[in-house]
Amino acid sequence: MRSDDPFSNNLLVRLFSYTPRVGRQALEDYCTETLAWCLPHSRDLLHAFCISAGVRAVPDFLETLEIDTQMPFEGIDANSPEEDKTGGRFDLVIQWVHLPRPY
Repeated sequence: MRSDDPFSNNLLVRLFSYTPRVGRQALEDYCTETLAWCLPHSRDLLHAFCISAGVRAVPDFLETLEIDTQMPFEGIDANSPEEDKTGGRFDLVIQWVHLPRPY
């Protein structure tokens, strides 16, 4: 889910599309969406998560935080067979958007 989606702040809506179905393991998706929802709602969790991920300077402002899930990308995975080099999805993307400074 994109951070700019109007429903991204609603945990139940985030999880609804990952309802378990035959042949699908939804647990990882549930966990990723739950984490994506929790991080901007808990400054302490966000800080601990970033530190454990090796991010040294965690910005102290949440208003410019963007957390997206299932973000598609195009690229080449050197470990994939030649026919599978079309891209994939990032499970979780966290970024701070730099806002222009007011003068």
